[in-house]
Amino acid sequence: MNRKNINSLAVTVLLAVCFPAIQANLFGSPLGATLESITHRDQEKLGPTRRAGLQQDRTQIPTMVALLRRTPMPDRFLMDTALHSLAQMGAVDALPPINDLIQSSKDINISNYAKAARARLLAESEAGPGPDNDVQAQAKLDRFYEELGETPADINEGVTLYLKELKSRVGPGVPPKFPAELYAMRELADMAYHSQYTGFASLVGMSQIQFNLDGRSALKVRLASLSQSDRVAWLVQDLSTKQSITDEENAEIQLAGDLGPSAGQAAAVKLLEMDQHRDKYSRAGFSALFSVITMSGSDGRNVLDHFKNDPNPLIAEYAKRGGGGQFIEAY
Repeated sequence: MNRKNINSLAVTVLLAVCFPAIQANLFGSPLGATLESITHRDQEKLGPTRRAGLQQDRTQIPTMVALLRRTPMPDRFLMDTALHSLAQMGAVDALPPINDLIQSSKDINISNYAKAARARLLAESEAGPGPDNDVQAQAKLDRFYEELGETPADINEGVTLYLKELKSRVGPGVPPKFPAELYAMRELADMAYHSQYTGFASLVGMSQIQFNLDGRSALKVRLASLSQSDRVAWLVQDLSTKQSITDEENAEIQLAGDLGPSAGQAAAVKLLEMDQHRDKYSRAGFSALFSVITMSGSDGRNVLDHFKNDPNPLIAEYAKRGGGGQFIEAY
């Protein structure tokens, strides 16, 4: 066997043995670890359930209500997604099962999310397609706080306590308990991000809530006032500079993918630019933008094909996998 074949074999063995560990180090919390416990049946429902909320597809409300009532209960990841989408649509038909989850769920994370989802659902249902002015925007925000039963100070305190407890956890096997306040903060940030009335986004951004306590909430509030094209440009540029990918970066990748083909096309253009300046970018930046192309449904896959034969074997592997894979975050 000549030296070239030996080297090729060595790289193949390295990828087969070490790639999962390298991916775990690069991505912080590997996507496989996030999704591996979900049954195949539930995993197939994640995408359609999430898109129903984003697209305001009310024909899917009965299906999602049925998910909340299902026995045995679906995986929590799917439950969170269904709760979020129903809240986005202000689907009052979902109130009975949501109230049941608040009162009787044995999973504290689900009952806490149900509280935040219920508050948003009622605020959205009352506002209808609005708000259209500052008075309606303030009324919508007040209704959210009223239904949640908490003030901005309460939300800040709950998230602050959660972050302190998270630091004191002993060992990776101790599952976190997410407070209703964290879910409420994220739902408010999402309301601002998706609001058609920029005055509502400004109102949320100027509230007393400390969105900087939670990275993904702060990101949505920051982007809320931008046009879609400006959001695409900001996210693609920011993702290209990543040095590692954790859950927070995964949420940002998903946000970019949600912007559709325009985000994928912008990612493809940026990747070709990065290819000419390798010393300025890390593998994480390449993989993040590979994922944007995969998730956005764009025609940028020819760029992925270009990198599948990259001289860097890890970048080539990321290109073949379409980045880190499909990541679907509920909120």
